[in-house]
Amino acid sequence: MTISYVELNGSGKGKIGRNGLTRQRLFKVAWADAAAFCAWLTGYTLPTGDGYGRFIPPQQFPGMTGVYCVDTDIEPIGIAGGIATQITYPHAKITATYTTLGYDPTKPNEETAIRETSSISLQMITLPQGGFKWFDDSSPILEPIGRIMGVRDIRITRYRAPSLKTSTLDALVGCVNIAEFRGRAAGKMLFMGTDTDDVMNTQGEWEHTVSFRFQYRHIEWNKFLKPDGKTWAEIVSTDGSTKIYPAESFATILNWTTIS
Repeated sequence: MTISYVELNGSGKGKIGRNGLTRQRLFKVAWADAAAFCAWLTGYTLPTGDGYGRFIPPQQFPGMTGVYCVDTDIEPIGIAGGIATQITYPHAKITATYTTLGYDPTKPNEETAIRETSSISLQMITLPQGGFKWFDDSSPILEPIGRIMGVRDIRITRYRAPSLKTSTLDALVGCVNIAEFRGRAAGKMLFMGTDTDDVMNTQGEWEHTVSFRFQYRHIEWNKFLKPDGKTWAEIVSTDGSTKIYPAESFATILNWTTIS
């Protein structure tokens, strides 16, 4: 970054609380450089035309691990000049706010830049009638029966993505992982879709916070209870070529960005 700046007296004040740490720095730059300087402080993502992007990471507070610039304010310094439709000033005062993040924004494709949360819910499964009987008189079960089993709802959040790669994501909905994915064995992660939050960055480009939704269960999704009510086995089409849930690779859906 070639923009000249001066750090002003009073820079460095902050606040520490249960939700983390916040610090501020004060800068003086030429008025014409203010927007570019703020963009450099907060970072931004640029699409590269291939579904991926080039990432300019935000600036870290000096000497403080995990504290990055997330917001800036611009105030004019000096006597206004220019023309009626475009007022200018000699300099700008930049107030930059830094805070702790729940991810490392300097490594957008690595584990430290991805946040995972989860909750446990219940799924009702149908039990084969032929595998059970009434305990008191051993009479057969004539109506459908079921039971609940636990599943883990997992949200994996990817920050500041340059694009949604919608065609890739659409094709993966309803698929299971063909190989181990984030420590979970093949066939046990079912991709349920995404939630997104879109913002326009300082370069006029869209950035996306994308939450990938999965359901994990300890029994593979393509296994169902056999009529004995005890054995789990895969179901396939009559020609043996198709399973209920297609298996696909999830390896590339989180990796969208190069770093500059």
